[in-house]
Amino acid sequence: MPPEARLALLQDQLNLLRQQYARRLPDRLEDIVTSWQALRNDGSPVALLPGLHRAVHSLAGSGTTFGFTAMSETARTLEHFLHSIIERGGALSAEHEAQITVFIARLCESSQTYEPHAAQLAFASEAVVAAVSEPATQSQIFIVAAPDAWVTDLANQLSYFGYSSRLFAGLDEAHVASQAAIPLALLIDHAHLAADATSTAMIAALRQRQAFPIPIIFIADHGDFASRLAAAQSGGRAYFIKPLDIGAVIDKLDVLISHHAPVPYRILIVDDDEILTNYFSQTLIQAGMTTCVVNDPLTVTVPLSEFRPDVILMDVYMPGCTGLELATVIRQQETYVGTPILFLSAQASMENQLMAIGLGADDFLQKPIAPDYLISWVASRAQRSRTLRFLMAHDSLTGVFKRSKLTEQLVLAVAHATRSGSPLTLAMLDIDHFKTVNVTYGHLAGDRAIKRLARLLQQQLPAPNVIGRYGGEEFVVLLPDTPLKPAIDLLEEISATFAQIRHPIDHGDFSVSVSCGLASFPEHATPTSLNHAADQALHAAKRAGRNCVRALSGLT
Repeated sequence: MPPEARLALLQDQLNLLRQQYARRLPDRLEDIVTSWQALRNDGSPVALLPGLHRAVHSLAGSGTTFGFTAMSETARTLEHFLHSIIERGGALSAEHEAQITVFIARLCESSQTYEPHAAQLAFASEAVVAAVSEPATQSQIFIVAAPDAWVTDLANQLSYFGYSSRLFAGLDEAHVASQAAIPLALLIDHAHLAADATSTAMIAALRQRQAFPIPIIFIADHGDFASRLAAAQSGGRAYFIKPLDIGAVIDKLDVLISHHAPVPYRILIVDDDEILTNYFSQTLIQAGMTTCVVNDPLTVTVPLSEFRPDVILMDVYMPGCTGLELATVIRQQETYVGTPILFLSAQASMENQLMAIGLGADDFLQKPIAPDYLISWVASRAQRSRTLRFLMAHDSLTGVFKRSKLTEQLVLAVAHATRSGSPLTLAMLDIDHFKTVNVTYGHLAGDRAIKRLARLLQQQLPAPNVIGRYGGEEFVVLLPDTPLKPAIDLLEEISATFAQIRHPIDHGDFSVSVSCGLASFPEHATPTSLNHAADQALHAAKRAGRNCVRALSGLT
């Protein structure tokens, strides 16, 4: 959808929410008046005060958002007053009744004042939205350097890891080309960073070809402080010295560039205020997130398990159970121990905040909350949540699945293939003569070779393929919906590419090959038998002289 159409649609949705709030406000105020009258006539305020408090709390948290600032402030004062009575046991004196009656009258009166200029119901700023939304799609890395053997070698090595590059002899040529295609990153020979304003201005113009600056990496002959400072002042995010460690350059590019459109953050919103939750939902959707709204906290179990949120936004005061009680129930389940819970409340009670944090909440946000603040806070918590989950499941050196997680994925893959009757191939790869690599070039060089193989597998075998480190220099790959013969062809191509990659060491570099064994479902119909068959095929590849691919079926 074009940006203009998306903004127009969001504006229509926000206007609809504003109209719904204003239309329902008289009924909500009438409910408060009726509740207060019933409470006074019943004579048992201890049981009925919490319901009145929740209704007032809801207006305190939502009024300003929809342009009823005066009403929101009055509701907040009444909410604090009711809360203090509840904390003291709920007994009402004649003076208390008189004060509450006056507050409710003021609440109804202040609801007649609508201040559209004060409404916080608005779009988040484009900068904040862009910071957490899908990045622009670029295709190439621009290399700005005079023609030389190291430049050609750099471009070739980048290609093995899925990075397409384009060479330019000067900054002016790169700037002209960027008008037609925005680069993923700029790799610039430091020699082009002259001491005059022309080169600096040209680099600045290149960086600003999109909302967020294009990453710049400088490549230099020397690593002196003055050269590094000049690069930093020109926007350099990284600095490498010739002869290049290609692997280190690849690692840095992986960090600086988003290769894939991010999976939208999943946010579960639990609040009994339907209109306000819809507003929060639309605000987060605007920033590219996916939301699930629950207005009845007692029905959260199914959405929680099916939606599997990255973050839970939750009100404190809700009918049926409070947010604090619901947080306790959620934290009792091991699956959600690490899921961030952010409380939203119009009440800024430090006591409640400390209690919430003690029960497992991660933060306490006060209503009304500005869109920019909400988006930034939720996105940062969601990113941290995903990072922690990633670290728990993935190997720290390579970023692929750990053996335990890989075993889980194998069981799931075989179960899916059994149900659907679809093909499944498992491949085992092992770096040839790896002990010799460690002895000859050192363990650091061996680790680099392992990382390069993992990176190549990730680039050549994107999801839904599953990659894991089985141990040491051995990897396992699950290829769902892939018959054995196409899998063999694919692994042979990957093996040939890996053999061409040069791994830098002091005063030179080295290359290394891999052996690979494959087995497929349904010939091997259980996780154990499939794994064992691939292992046998791997040993067959090693007996055949290594640097080859073998399968038990005899296809290769």
